[in-house]
Amino acid sequence: MKDKFLFELTDGWALLYDNRQWMICRARKRHAQEVWHPVSFIESTKTALLVCMRQKGIVPTPEAQAKLDKMPERFRDWLQEHLGGNVNG
Repeated sequence: MKDKFLFELTDGWALLYDNRQWMICRARKRHAQEVWHPVSFIESTKTALLVCMRQKGIVPTPEAQAKLDKMPERFRDWLQEHLGGNVNG
């Protein structure tokens, strides 16, 4: 599965995912285009994701926080819910 954009966390930061993990990504400009570069990989829990965000100084927008609040605690549970039970992508 290719990396998929989930939502922007705050200006310059976004949450992406693949079939193994969430990825905290930072925006970089390349040839006047914004490209997302993964800086942290979280395959376990939302708690670990939130800790990584805090360590990087990421304060989510209210919209992003609302989305984070609705996510299940475990990545595998989130993936199964997000993909409608097809965790192989």
